[in-house]
Amino acid sequence: MNARQAKKQDNKSVTKTAVSTTDTKAEAVKTETTEAVKAAPAKQEAVEKKAAAKKTVAKKETATKADTDKNVTSNAESKVAEKTAEKKAVKKEAATPFIAVQYDGHESTVDSIVERITAEYVSEGHRASSIKDLKIYLKPEDALAYYVINEKVAGSVSLF
Repeated sequence: MNARQAKKQDNKSVTKTAVSTTDTKAEAVKTETTEAVKAAPAKQEAVEKKAAAKKTVAKKETATKADTDKNVTSNAESKVAEKTAEKKAVKKEAATPFIAVQYDGHESTVDSIVERITAEYVSEGHRASSIKDLKIYLKPEDALAYYVINEKVAGSVSLF
């Protein structure tokens, strides 16, 4: 064999080895691909389970947050209602001031005048609870308190 033929022979064996190695690598890739394809559903299932678990946790957190928000809103509404009730109570107390009428050495309070008007209205055969609107006009020079009840009944009582 001459040098040229020996070189050709070496090239053929290198080529065969390269082809053989390539075939082995290709088979290894096929095997890995097949295993990966077989494992893919298992991996997909695991991924889906993780995603479902995350959704469940997120739903629970959302529900817990919504419950907390409702409780906070409920507490805030009850506090607002309490404050409103307190303000109304304060307004009611402030809405009924003490008023006294003094004239020529005599004195009478508005409360006593209202009591006399109510007593006269009841003595006429009406019920005290039927009084919805009461207007009182004071005239000290005549010593009289004129009144109009429910825009229908008018009269007068002694002022002092």
